[in-house]
Amino acid sequence: MGYLFISLLVLFVAGVSWAKRRADIVITITGGTATLTRGDVPPTVMHDLDDVVRKVPEAEGRLLLTGRGDDLTLTCEGLDEGVSQRIRNTVLFHRARL
Repeated sequence: MGYLFISLLVLFVAGVSWAKRRADIVITITGGTATLTRGDVPPTVMHDLDDVVRKVPEAEGRLLLTGRGDDLTLTCEGLDEGVSQRIRNTVLFHRARL
C-alpha cells in the first residue's frame, strides 16, 4: 500500500513538472505567415509577427512562449538568428499584452 502511494505521488509530481514546462502559446511560422497553434494572443501581436515573418518567406519554425508578463520566456525553434532577434524584439514590445 505504501509503494502505491509513493508511486502515485511521483507520477503527480512528474505531471505537474511537465505541465509547467509546456508552452502556453505556440506560434508556427511557415511560408511567410505566423499561425497561432496553441494559446491566446491579441490580434495586434499576431499582426506584428506576421509583418516580421512576411519579409523572410523561407523562414520555418516555431515560437514557444511560457509564462506571462515579466516572467515570459520565448524559445525560437528552427529560425535563424536574425529572424529570432526581430521576433524577440516584437514579443518584448508586446510583453504586457501576453
